[in-house]
Amino acid sequence: MLMFMLPLNSKMEKLLKYCLSGILFIGLLIACQPSYDMYKKEITVTDHVDYAEYFIGGRGNYYQGSAGEQTLIEEAAKYNPEHPEVWRERGIPYLKRGIASGFYPPYKECITRDSLNWIGYRGYCYLYFYRDYERALSDFNATDKLTPNFIDHPQAQSVDFMRAICYLRMQDFETALQFIDQHIAEETRQVGQDYIESISFLYKGMAHQQLGQLDEAQAAYELGIEIHDQNADLEFYLATLLLEKGEQSAALSMLEKAKKSFLAGYSNNRSYVEEFYQVYWADLMDLEQQLNKSRSI
Repeated sequence: MLMFMLPLNSKMEKLLKYCLSGILFIGLLIACQPSYDMYKKEITVTDHVDYAEYFIGGRGNYYQGSAGEQTLIEEAAKYNPEHPEVWRERGIPYLKRGIASGFYPPYKECITRDSLNWIGYRGYCYLYFYRDYERALSDFNATDKLTPNFIDHPQAQSVDFMRAICYLRMQDFETALQFIDQHIAEETRQVGQDYIESISFLYKGMAHQQLGQLDEAQAAYELGIEIHDQNADLEFYLATLLLEKGEQSAALSMLEKAKKSFLAGYSNNRSYVEEFYQVYWADLMDLEQQLNKSRSI
């Protein structure tokens, strides 16, 4: 007690203030620390749901299918094995790696638990990854029953758009045209014609062309080009149509435009899989050779 009664010089006074401030800061820091409920001994059923969401939410920090991501999914499964995304995330990495046996069973379990949100996505997977048009259509049609008077957009694509692809590939061109027209009409109503993807006009033109409706096909291709200015796929297929109509000079001019668009990067492509009716440089060269041969005859 006597030492605190002694007079303090300025240095000792400053040192004492710093010590007291440090003690106060540490005390406040401890008092403000969050409570880590994950480490409490008793965990309720409600906690299980929260922890599952916590682990699932963290998967975005890891590459899909990596050991880290799958570890988080398995931790989530311990707390809530009924969570649909636990099952989906077990299957999707196999899908993207071409292992069907690892994709289908867990994704089926996902849909059993939440068909409303995930059956349309399975249809998308069937369509783009496996080219299984009948199964894809079955899933797309199922979304209509689950969400009547509402058009679903799995993977940001309308089910009408994807049904049109299915019917194009199944060579039912009239039904394909019906669905692509529905898609374009709805997209025009929702966002305006200028924001519709160029590939919609490509599929519309292809359906008309396959039905022998060449003028309608040309109008669809030209509208897509008008809206999007550059698109190698639209320009290429329009060039093939002009050749079919006997307009060789116009076809060659359009092909030159397609080549420039392709080299500038304006062509349809998709991650993981090939886009339907995707145009490659070899296609452009083959058409150029065909046009040059026809001009020399």
